[in-house]
Amino acid sequence: MVCTLTSVANNSTQLDADYTKPDYSDFNYTITICVAERGTETIKGNESLFGHMWFELDDGKGGFFSYGWGPVVDGAPLTTGVISKNDHIYYLGDYYSRTIPITSEQYAAMKNFGGNPSTYGFSIGYNGLTNSCIDFVWKALEAGNLNPGKFEGDLMPSWNINNVNNIVNPCVDSDAEHDIDPGIDFGIDLDIDSDIDSDTNTDTNTDTNPGINPGINPDIDPSPPLGSIGNPIE
Repeated sequence: MVCTLTSVANNSTQLDADYTKPDYSDFNYTITICVAERGTETIKGNESLFGHMWFELDDGKGGFFSYGWGPVVDGAPLTTGVISKNDHIYYLGDYYSRTIPITSEQYAAMKNFGGNPSTYGFSIGYNGLTNSCIDFVWKALEAGNLNPGKFEGDLMPSWNINNVNNIVNPCVDSDAEHDIDPGIDFGIDLDIDSDIDSDTNTDTNTDTNPGINPGINPDIDPSPPLGSIGNPIE
């Protein structure tokens, strides 16, 4: 039996206690977590004001889905939220990404969340501080058992990179974890676990991302309203 996710009363998920080592053939399924820092160029020709965070699912058979969260009214810090499905196209140039092998069940759980987040207890109201694109991604990871501690994220998208690098998939054994690539070296100490190989960069956005990620500036000026405004951003 592969690592199984079971629904519980509050719509969260948990691992079956008796799961066995999964079949590696199941790992053509992946999730890629993407972080565009503020100033990233967009398809509209402007720059992202606060940055953005989203996730992408790939079943290894041609099935690809991108999910993000943003305000229905551009730039509004408090409004109705909307699911964005084109962030992988909307954000151009260089941005951080990490791809993690997952099981088909994890894939299904996070795909279900991406399409219907309210069924997992995620509010449909957008709030740049408390219910932003950042909260959306971490809640999706919780649905896929990649965020068992129910971490809600740091305030700015690029502040979440260290935590993304430290995600461990309990459905993949320790040997498989050695093959997970946290992304390219950003020139800052992200305290990546020593058993993670960071020599190569993993990037699934082959159409829009050249795969050369720049240094993420750890000294981001928090003077704009903190939080993240989702796609589109003016």
